[in-house]
Amino acid sequence: MRTITVPKKLSARLSKEDGSKVIYFIDKDYGIKEGLENVMDFKVLHPSRPNLCEIKISLERVEE
Repeated sequence: MRTITVPKKLSARLSKEDGSKVIYFIDKDYGIKEGLENVMDFKVLHPSRPNLCEIKISLERVEE
């Protein structure tokens, strides 16, 4: 699975308490601009930030 670098303010990471599953979310507009539509799931939205949708690849979240 590939990993891309994304600014923290345009992404989120949710995980189970035991760390067994991690879900990454990316800002929809940013993901489209970067050509990531094919790995984005627009039906799965972040619970508190609806401008973010699930992305099916790992993110390296960095300060910008």
